[in-house]
Amino acid sequence: MKGSLQPQVKRPAHVGMFRQLVNSKTTPTARISQMRIGFPADVLTEIPDMLKLQKSDVFKVVGLPPSTASKFIREHKLLDQSTSERVDRLAEIFALASDTLGEGDAAADWLGATNFALGGERPIDLLDTALGAEQVRRVLGNIRYGGAL
Repeated sequence: MKGSLQPQVKRPAHVGMFRQLVNSKTTPTARISQMRIGFPADVLTEIPDMLKLQKSDVFKVVGLPPSTASKFIREHKLLDQSTSERVDRLAEIFALASDTLGEGDAAADWLGATNFALGGERPIDLLDTALGAEQVRRVLGNIRYGGAL
């Protein structure tokens, strides 16, 4: 009876959205539709812990100044289409890294470490552009299938 007196806290539906993007097998059509609508800015709060990154690294990858990102999170705004696309790209690359290198920490550690095959850059620092993300995918593919780096 003692526990029933406490108010129940409802979790917003979007909490855990980044994890859902990483683990999801949604169709490209569904992903495109969600990106056009925009992801809730709260998705940005999940990424640093999951990928073992600083907030500033995440905000750089998704192309938002820290003050703007904080305001969007505080006001529960939707991200615009291009920012949502970068969040989706980050989730897709993290899923690929997890599948290639092992779940969770191994993938997060790899994304945050300098990489010789990427010219000494950290993979995470290349994910702010489509070309950089393609280079990260290439290296992960080479690791996965034994190609030359």
